[in-house]
Parts: sequence; structure tokens; C-alpha cells
Amino acid sequence: MGDRQVVRDLTCASAFHQGTNLRLAIKTDQGPIRAWLALEVTKLVRAVGVNNTLSDTEEVLDTCDAIIDEFPALTMEEIAYVFRQIKRGHMLPKLYGQLRMRQILEAFRMYEGQERADMLERHHQEQTKANNAASRIPRMSGRRERPEHISLTEEDHKNLGTWRAD
Repeated sequence: MGDRQVVRDLTCASAFHQGTNLRLAIKTDQGPIRAWLALEVTKLVRAVGVNNTLSDTEEVLDTCDAIIDEFPALTMEEIAYVFRQIKRGHMLPKLYGQLRMRQILEAFRMYEGQERADMLERHHQEQTKANNAASRIPRMSGRRERPEHISLTEEDHKNLGTWRAD
């Protein structure tokens, strides 16, 4: 399956669950990850086609660094998903002729506050249900019969030789 098909099939949940964490990817090999992110930002700028936009390499790299610094918990696939949503007009529908770092970061904040938060809540609820189901497993200690309470009379104590008369 080609890269375009992978991006086309991305959903918020699949990007989160099956994605590569940005922080881990940067720690593993920073160069290719920053290059990929710069390429994606450049493709986004070209696709949106506004006049007042990131115009030089320095601004593109600053935008990449800002994304890495502010959103290290996102996956690379989530970043691609957000860029696709911007290109389609689902995020930042009214760009008013400009696309700068501020607008791109705002799109990521919107994603984190809406779609990702909802997805994380669903994930948490699923985990809670799974943990609750696991805790309902009957324990072996619960199946063991409890011994009956033994109460000895005065005579029983005398017969056993444990009675002491004071």
C-alpha cells in the first residue's frame, strides 16, 4: 500500500493506536523525522494555496520545531491526519488568505482539544471496562469453604485438660 493510500485511510483512532510517537521518533533519528515534517509542511502550504504563507526554509523549519516542541505526544500519523484535515478545509476552514505558523499550531490545538480528546476518552472507557471485566474473575480464595467457628464449653476444656480453675 502506498504512502498516499495510508494517509487517505487515516482516522483519528488509527493514527493514535497504530502510529509512531513523535517524541520517540525524534529520539531515535532526528534528521529524517525533521525532514519528513518539513516536507509535509511544504506540501500543506502548496496545497492550501494562499498568498501570505510560510515563504522560506527558515519559517518552515521554525514551524516544524514548534510542532515538535508543543505536540511531542502526537504520532507522526496524527500529524499527517491534521495536515489532511487542513487541506480539506475541515480544520481552519477560513484561512483569510494566510497560513502561518500560528494557524498551523492552532489547528493542532483544535485537534487535541476536540478529536483527540474524544478518542482518548473512548479509549479510557474501553480500558476501564476491560479492567472491570478482568476484576470480576472469581478468585480461588472465594471458593474455599470457611471453617466453622468452634466454641468450647467449660466441660470440653476440662476434658481436654486446658481448664484452669482459679
